[in-house]
Amino acid sequence: MSSDWKKGSPITFSGEWEGKKYQDKGTILEITPGKYVKYSYWSSMSGTEDKPENYANVSYTISPKDGKTFLELTQDGIKDEASKEHSENNWQMVFGGLKKILEEGKN
Repeated sequence: MSSDWKKGSPITFSGEWEGKKYQDKGTILEITPGKYVKYSYWSSMSGTEDKPENYANVSYTISPKDGKTFLELTQDGIKDEASKEHSENNWQMVFGGLKKILEEGKN
């Protein structure tokens, strides 16, 4: 992932997934450092054209509650049930990896 994390700036995600290179992109729409970020998102692997109606919005909100930190994710622009399942599976992998990193940091 690459961005300067300023409103209006590009954000890109690049790598390799199941042997295929990808470069996904979007724009930072809103940001409150350390608390909230919302960006537009288009995946080069989505099978859709790179045009505004094919972008989703993704947001993360971090908030404290009862001595813990909560992370809330929202995503819009999911067109059908298959896309919803695909997105949920991807987010489960992302958060599984984040959990592993955070737990390893406790040791």
